[in-house]
Amino acid sequence: MCEARFLEELGRLGLADWRPPGQFDPDAGVWVTETEAQVSFPESGVNVFSSVDLDSFWFDHRNEVIADLLSAEVPSDLTFVEVGSGSGVVVDYLRRTSTRPVASVEPLPAGAIAVAKRGVPLSFCGDLASLDLPTNSIPALGAFDVVEHLDQPELLLEECRRVMKNDGRLILTVPAYPWLWSDHDVWNGHVQRFTLTSFTRLLEESGFEVVKGTYLFLPLLLPAVVSRLVVERLRRRRSDEEIENQMEGALAPSSPIVDRLLRLIHAVERVMVRRGKVPFGTSILVAARPRPTQG
Repeated sequence: MCEARFLEELGRLGLADWRPPGQFDPDAGVWVTETEAQVSFPESGVNVFSSVDLDSFWFDHRNEVIADLLSAEVPSDLTFVEVGSGSGVVVDYLRRTSTRPVASVEPLPAGAIAVAKRGVPLSFCGDLASLDLPTNSIPALGAFDVVEHLDQPELLLEECRRVMKNDGRLILTVPAYPWLWSDHDVWNGHVQRFTLTSFTRLLEESGFEVVKGTYLFLPLLLPAVVSRLVVERLRRRRSDEEIENQMEGALAPSSPIVDRLLRLIHAVERVMVRRGKVPFGTSILVAARPRPTQG
């Protein structure tokens, strides 16, 4: 993709009159606004997740419930911008399965390049603030397993609030329960895990009101408790390579029978999320809207 084509694509987002700061990298197909953003997520994680995300029941289930919630909250012709896209598994899924205009914002160059290689037409390298988007310009934003990496998550949420339309929606996922903290979180560069109550409070303090909140991955909760609260206390600290290998196997089991069973169980959970909420789980899914200003 060339720079002119990239700028043309901005018109589909409703941003034809806006030119992003920075410059276009024609070799990578990425618009670079910031290359020095502080990121706690390990760069090796881009490769770990992109190596399994097309075959992973976990990523497939998360993609499906995100798409369901987005479709329920935001008309299908309105723009969606993903913040902290990683290797692009969510934004690419939305690109392939809908006609919705989409864009990606990812601070790691390796991630932004991976997003562009998937075929997402608008991939920015930088954080959301570095784009300097117009105020009240974006109908829907998402950040999936991003907020838990931030020392000051309210700064990202406040910027989301600024750039969102007044009737817009913010879709988010975060890992659940501080007591599930493990070396997996350390490797991921997490700062915290949340309960639905604590995450709702953070959003409210940042100018949002939650319109839907639910836990996810209920079938994985008991295995996580056993692994993280029992087994981990009995074993030595694992190396990064060991954690990465274990993670790949957990996200995409090599056994077709196990994989099929997990997909069937989570298909039931998908119906539960559509109809209401899941009471417990290892992740949290939330849709929020900007809280109306007084006066």
